[in-house]
Amino acid sequence: MRGRLRWRIGGLQFPVRVGERVSFCPRSVPLQNVEHDTLSLQECLRSEELSLSRSLEILNQNLSLSASSALNSLEQAEAMSLRPTTRAEARKKSYKVAVDAEEARWRRENVLVEIRKSKREENLNKKRCEAGPHHLSPPPTHACGMKIDNLSEMAEGAYYEDPAVPSSVITQFRRLLSDGAPIEEVVKAGIVPRVVEFILRHETPLPQIKTALPVLQRLIHLNDEEVLVDACWAISHLSHGSKDRIQAVIEAGVCPKLVELLSHPSHKVLVPALRTLGNIVTGNDVQTQIMIKNLALPRLLQILTSSYDNYIKQEVCGVISNITAGNSNQIQAVIDANIVSPLVQLLQHAEFSVKKVAFWAISNAIHGGSNCQIQFLVSQGCIEPLCDLLAYPAPSINAICMECLDKILEVGEANKHLGITAGRNLYAQMICDCDGFNKIESLVAHDNIVIYKMAVNILKRFWVDDEEDMQDFD
Repeated sequence: MRGRLRWRIGGLQFPVRVGERVSFCPRSVPLQNVEHDTLSLQECLRSEELSLSRSLEILNQNLSLSASSALNSLEQAEAMSLRPTTRAEARKKSYKVAVDAEEARWRRENVLVEIRKSKREENLNKKRCEAGPHHLSPPPTHACGMKIDNLSEMAEGAYYEDPAVPSSVITQFRRLLSDGAPIEEVVKAGIVPRVVEFILRHETPLPQIKTALPVLQRLIHLNDEEVLVDACWAISHLSHGSKDRIQAVIEAGVCPKLVELLSHPSHKVLVPALRTLGNIVTGNDVQTQIMIKNLALPRLLQILTSSYDNYIKQEVCGVISNITAGNSNQIQAVIDANIVSPLVQLLQHAEFSVKKVAFWAISNAIHGGSNCQIQFLVSQGCIEPLCDLLAYPAPSINAICMECLDKILEVGEANKHLGITAGRNLYAQMICDCDGFNKIESLVAHDNIVIYKMAVNILKRFWVDDEEDMQDFD
C-alpha cells in the first residue's frame, strides 16, 4: 500500500496514515509520575487486541462494498480500535499513564544529541587550552555575523575552474573586508594568490575590476612582501588597457601607496609598482596629473640616480616618457624635478636597452615642449646623443632623431630672427660640431624614401643657401 506506514501489533499489520502517531493509552500525566503495574497493563493490552480483532472482522464483512465504502469502514474501524472499552477505561484510571513509544524515542534522540554537543564542546575546550589563552575566546565575527573560521572554506571555492565561482568568492571577501574583517585573516585563508591568478588568467571586465580593487587596496598596505608582490601585479594587470580601467584603479585609492612602494627595498615589489604607475600615466592628462600630484617624480629621480638594475631603470624611463608625452605643464614638472640631466646621461652612456627608452622620454619632451623648454633640453646636452643615434641602423630611430633635430633647429632659427644670437642659428652650429651635419647628409643616400626626404628637407632649410647646392640633393 503506497503512501502508508504499517504498524505491527500482535502479528497483525495495521495501516496508519503517514505522519500520524498511534497512541494506545491516554496521555494526561507527566512522564516523571509513571509507575508500572505489569499485570494490569497486560490486561489492558489484551483488551486492546480484542478490539482490534473485532475491527478486522468488520473490515472483512465489508469487502464487497465499493472502494469508497470500504475506506469509510476502515476509518470507523480505526476509530473503534483506538477507543478504549468501558472496562479498560475504568482500570486505566487507577494507574499512572504509560509513555508514547514515539515520544520516548524522540526524547532519547534529544538526550543523545545533547550528550554529543557536550562532548564536542569539551573536546574543543581542551584543544583551546592546549593552544594557549588567546584561543579561549569564541571565534571573531564581522558585522554581518559570518565567522572568520569559515574563511578557509570560502577560499576553497576560489579554486574552482568555473570563472563565475571564484568571482563570487572574491565578492564575498570584499564584503568581509568592507564589514571590518581583519585583513590578516583573509591573507591566512590563502585567497590572495588565487585572486592574482584569477585576474591574470582571465579577461577581467570592468564590474569585476571594481569588485577586486577594494580588496587589493587593503592588501598593498600590509607588510608581507609576498602579498605586496601579488597585489601589485594584480593591480598592474587591472590598470592595463582602457581609460575606464585606469580610472577605476585611481578611484580605488591605490595611487599614494603605489608611489610609496617605489622606495620599497625589494625589487619584486618595485617592478610591479613601477609597471602599474606606467599604465596609469598612459591615460589622459588628468589621470597622469594625479600621479604627479602624488609626488611620483621625486621617487623616479631617486631610482634613476641610484645603482638599480638596467631593467628597473628601463621601467622608470618608460614611466617618464609617458609623462613627457603629456601637456606642456607635465613636461615642465619633469624639468622641475631635475630628471632631464639623468635622462641625457642615460641617453649618452647607458646600454641600448635603457638608452632607447630614455630616447623616447627626451624625444616626447622635444615634440611637446615650448621653445623655452626645448632650450633647456639643449642646455642639458641632448644634441650630441641625438646626433649619435642618426648612425643607428634603424629607420624608425633615424626618423625620430631628425624630427627632434628639426624642432631644435627651428627654435635656433627663431632666436636668430629675434636677434638673440647675433644673426646665427647656434643650434645648427652645435649639430655640426657633433658631426650631425655629415650624418644627416649621409642619410640622403638611404634606401628608405621617408628618411631620404627628411634628410633633404633639413639640409635645404637650415644649411644650403644657393640653388646650385640644393639641386645636388634633387
